[in-house]
Amino acid sequence: MNTPMRRIDRQVSGKHALEILNNGLYGVLSLCSSSGEPYGVPMNYVLKGSCIYFHCAAQGLKLDLLKENTGASFCVVGMAETIPDKFSTRYESVIASGNVSVIEGEEKKEALMLFVHKYSPDFEREGREYIDRDERITTVIKLSACHIAGKSRK
Repeated sequence: MNTPMRRIDRQVSGKHALEILNNGLYGVLSLCSSSGEPYGVPMNYVLKGSCIYFHCAAQGLKLDLLKENTGASFCVVGMAETIPDKFSTRYESVIASGNVSVIEGEEKKEALMLFVHKYSPDFEREGREYIDRDERITTVIKLSACHIAGKSRK
């Protein structure tokens, strides 16, 4: 769903939206069952191009929902600060939407190494060992974003 942004004056460039995504630590992945039941889960993630990768256990509700409906939305808030006297907030955020799929093979290993580089950059060797040891019990899912929109109020 590509809903037009109401406050177009707050829209950020595509490049800035990708920067917010790239610099964020976590966001909320939102899924929906085939019957329309929503589910949002906070997750850490990595970005490569317009693809957003997540890792999780080999079973669970999010994977069950993805079998029913591959459509997803992911929201990241990069910065937020209240402005009490204006009854408002300074913020920057991004929403990405597209289809999610489970990935395997080299793409899975590359995505897991992106997690190591982002969240544990001083532990590359240990990260590789961890991936080699636990890759088989780790699921990696990819959101292939067909729409990425960012918004900010400075």
